[in-house]
Amino acid sequence: MSPASVYHKLPERHIRLLILQPGEAGSPFQGRLVPTYIDNNPIYEALSYTWGTPEAASALQCDGLSIPLTANLHDALSRLRLPEEDRILWVDQICINQNDLAERSQQVGLMGEIYRNAVHVDIWLGEEEEDTELVIKFLPKLLSCFKTSEEGDKTSDELPDVIGTLSMLTLRSDSWEAFRNIFQRPYFRRMWILQEVVLGSKCRVYCGSYAMGWNDMARAALCFKTDITNNFEALEVVQIIRGLKQRISCGEDRSLLYLLSQTYDLQCTNPRDKVYGLLGLASDTHKGEIIPDYNQSCQQIYIEAAKLCISKYRSLTMLCCVRNPKGLSGLPSWIPDWNTVSHTREIFGFKPSEKYAAAGTTTPHFRISADNRTLYVRGKAIDRIKVLGTPIWHSDIPDNKEVQEEWRTLAQRVSPYFTGETYPTVLWRLLLADGQTRGRDSDKVRQQLYEADDYYFRVHANPSRQEEFRGPDFDITVTNTRALDFVGMYRAVVSGRRVAITEKGFLGLVLADAQVGDRICIFDGVQVPFVLRQKQNSGSKVWNLVGECYLQGWMDGRCFENLESPSKEFEIS
Repeated sequence: MSPASVYHKLPERHIRLLILQPGEAGSPFQGRLVPTYIDNNPIYEALSYTWGTPEAASALQCDGLSIPLTANLHDALSRLRLPEEDRILWVDQICINQNDLAERSQQVGLMGEIYRNAVHVDIWLGEEEEDTELVIKFLPKLLSCFKTSEEGDKTSDELPDVIGTLSMLTLRSDSWEAFRNIFQRPYFRRMWILQEVVLGSKCRVYCGSYAMGWNDMARAALCFKTDITNNFEALEVVQIIRGLKQRISCGEDRSLLYLLSQTYDLQCTNPRDKVYGLLGLASDTHKGEIIPDYNQSCQQIYIEAAKLCISKYRSLTMLCCVRNPKGLSGLPSWIPDWNTVSHTREIFGFKPSEKYAAAGTTTPHFRISADNRTLYVRGKAIDRIKVLGTPIWHSDIPDNKEVQEEWRTLAQRVSPYFTGETYPTVLWRLLLADGQTRGRDSDKVRQQLYEADDYYFRVHANPSRQEEFRGPDFDITVTNTRALDFVGMYRAVVSGRRVAITEKGFLGLVLADAQVGDRICIFDGVQVPFVLRQKQNSGSKVWNLVGECYLQGWMDGRCFENLESPSKEFEIS
């Protein structure tokens, strides 16, 4: 019989729970599916895992019928099954009829509650490898690198002192590499883990026969900040999860737009889930605003999400998320393709600590066409791009000295700058997008950090002059720390971007796909400038949105408000 025969239509707000029956290792899986009213607060554990390859590796015998299991789920159930008693689980692959789009849509709408209400969330990373035991032994040592206990830690990004507590050699040890390997697993690239782990009140990580607490594992992962030459994307995912857990505990905002902006690089099999996978986390989406519907096209869903983000707050901040080229055809240029992997590591419009205000105190003025294809927005054209540097990528930093040298040359070309600043101040402000402010003496501190990084840049170019580059108060430990700090600050800013010089000599950072001749504009009421490209073969001036940018000297709004020309309407399609 078809596995679908196991499934009967679920009443509203009902889920199925799997009663996984006990069994010896290697014996066939036996179980029952029990429809349950979610508001009755049933007791169960929820599984968080990756499906892996879709081919069936085994099957679950359930109510006399057979449900196919992927290889990774087979491994997970083999480890989770108890020898002598039932285990009550919620597993999406089993508890949702995957062949029924209507049921999938309905159950996805309950996903946030499912993981929030679970007594435990069981995180399955896959089977253990030869070096997994090293991770278990290494974990307490990494946790000892933090100055505060977890209970006393009020930040989501405390920087541990790995080198001071352990040693520099730790970063090249087998244990360090083994811990890195854990986070290279496909699980940490999966879109749905955000909701599952953030909402889970008690999360436990399983890797083969080993188990560890999620909080300990995630906190220890922050030690990777020390190793900036081998920083990697899974660390960002861990930081997002820790940050969102903190936001929930403090009752802070978790808007859909913020969540979308943070999850660009996470992957899912169905691109619709880039939106649907966040609904259980979003604090600003109300019933009926976005209803999961897998019969809708992905384009429709992305347009619907974008319109909600714009209209709900009368804000155009969503435009900061646009990246090109898009993988999804048929989207207007101003609608983000959330399923396109972004080469940037940071979105300027989502850096609240920097408080950019390129449009000054103006308010946004815009309208959307009836067919949802065109955005009409008021703003001012600032200048055209005249010169572009070579893009720099996350994996190149800090080793791509040729591109860094080119950027330095371009910064020198506009020195002294129209703000009165000269090189190298012009350069380090550019590399940081004038961010990472450090209190009252911010400029002095950032200058010192840059000078430490510059020391190593010059030594790399002229090794024989190393002693010459050292000043009278040179301290190698201080210089190392400052240089590492500076690289960590600027690598997120410049990744996926290139230097631009405009016809009037303005200096900026633009996305890698910007072109000479593109127009830099500032829209009324939006905190950062944008790059526009005139649409070819359009009878009138119709524009494509290329993406956000940083324009040095223009980010506080004073230059914009001093322009004599009035704002005009741009037609963006």
